[in-house]
Amino acid sequence: MNFETIHLDKSLKTPLYMQLKNILLNAVQSKELVPGDLLPSESALSELLGISKATIRQCMNELSNEGYIEKKRNRGTIILDRKLNLGYSDAVSNYNERVKELGMSPKTKLIRLTVDDCNKKIAQMLETDTGAKVIHLTRLRYADDMPIVYIDSYLLYEENRFILGHDFETESLYAILDQNPETRISSVSRTVFASEALPEIAEAFNIRAGSAMLTVETVAADARGNIREYSISYSPNSRNQYSFTVTR
Repeated sequence: MNFETIHLDKSLKTPLYMQLKNILLNAVQSKELVPGDLLPSESALSELLGISKATIRQCMNELSNEGYIEKKRNRGTIILDRKLNLGYSDAVSNYNERVKELGMSPKTKLIRLTVDDCNKKIAQMLETDTGAKVIHLTRLRYADDMPIVYIDSYLLYEENRFILGHDFETESLYAILDQNPETRISSVSRTVFASEALPEIAEAFNIRAGSAMLTVETVAADARGNIREYSISYSPNSRNQYSFTVTR
């Protein structure tokens, strides 16, 4: 990429750091910048573009938080190839398995494990009554220390309270459910849509509230068709993508 051709328009309402960010993102998407490319230093860009180092730094911090670049000691700032494809197929698999298949190390941070009264939406998804007791499990999933998926899971308390004694930072929810033939997950139905990051979720990913998110709703059932889990997961659009395999 020829950085000398970059033009930032100070008359626009769009902040200069955001203009630069968009230009660099477009260069990544068009493959003018590819993984491993080295960006000019903040000082060099400041002098080249005629803007402050603080503006450059704000742009670079956002790109770093969203997983596009990384500052390497003695090398400078490089373009990363960090967008994962945690695609789904016709098989029921868990997050840890998919991350390992990509050659990365999975990790989970437990954020919440409570027993709550469910609202109307959760009750509808779990096919129960509003106010029924549910287990609310919230986890932040990582790949090589980068937060990738924030997931809220809901399960009926009476049927699944045995899971409360497990360590969800080291154990998989589905693996735990599979230990009991009656609660083993046999099928899942997923819906993917776009949303904006709420403040709590944005904080977990260290991104701005309102940032674009890939959102997946999952309804998991046992072999008899009973709903065992309802979950909704969020991934920054810049860090993750989903693909589906369909056979006929």
